[in-house]
Amino acid sequence: MGLYVLPGRYSFSSIYRLYLLTLETILEDQDFILRMRALIGSHFRHLGREWVLHEVLADEGSLVLSDPSSKTIIQTNLFGEPSRKGPETVMIPLFGKVPDTLSDELLELLANKIDTDAKH
Repeated sequence: MGLYVLPGRYSFSSIYRLYLLTLETILEDQDFILRMRALIGSHFRHLGREWVLHEVLADEGSLVLSDPSSKTIIQTNLFGEPSRKGPETVMIPLFGKVPDTLSDELLELLANKIDTDAKH
C-alpha cells in the first residue's frame, strides 16, 4: 500500500492540521448528536401541530418527529408499498446546506419546544 501524495505544496504538518480539524468537527458533531438524543420524547410545535421527537438518525443527519396522538396512518416501505400502521412521521434535517451550520428547520423546531413540565 503506497503513500498518497497530494498535488501542490502541502507539507505533512498542514495535512495533519487538516486531519485534526476534521477529527474535531466529527467529535463536535457526535457531541451535538448526543445532546439532540437527550431531547427524545420532548414535544415541539411544527407545521401548526404538536410533534414528539422520536429518533435522531445520525448517519442521515436528520430527526424523526412523530404524531403524539393515537391516530395512525398506513406507512409505506422503501418501495412505496403499504406495510404497516403507525403514527404519522416527518423528518427534519439537522445540518444546513452551508458547512458547519444547522438547518433552518431545526432552529425553528428548537425555538418551538413545548414545555410539558410547566405548572399551570
